[in-house]
Amino acid sequence: MAGRAYVQSAEEANLKGNEALSAGRLQEAVEYYTAGLRLPEGEKLHPVIFSNRSSAHAHLGMWMDALSDADRCIVLKPRWPRGHACRGAALEGLGRKAEALECFQAAHNLDPSNPAYAQIVAEVQESILNGTPDLNP
Repeated sequence: MAGRAYVQSAEEANLKGNEALSAGRLQEAVEYYTAGLRLPEGEKLHPVIFSNRSSAHAHLGMWMDALSDADRCIVLKPRWPRGHACRGAALEGLGRKAEALECFQAAHNLDPSNPAYAQIVAEVQESILNGTPDLNP
């Protein structure tokens, strides 16, 4: 990572992290997001960076790290649906579908006009109804 995650601002870190995430360079994305979180001038971006790093951790299958970042995002910006959606994704990855459903429903309630939230709520509900059990009841 030496030099690769050097950034001058949280905004730059977030942008470079997004570029790395989009290109599938997941660990690099995590490193950029982490660098952005270390910059106190970027505190207003921290909820966004936590949600982005949560997504990168989820793509890496690092579900507990994804959950931790989603939780931190929600603490900082509780009425932002994306944090709840990230938490739902992490919980679903951990096999905790009932809890994931609650998070996806919260995201949908905060942003009912977003069809992606309605779709994921329906998919997780169907999975639960079809008897796919939680891995960690």
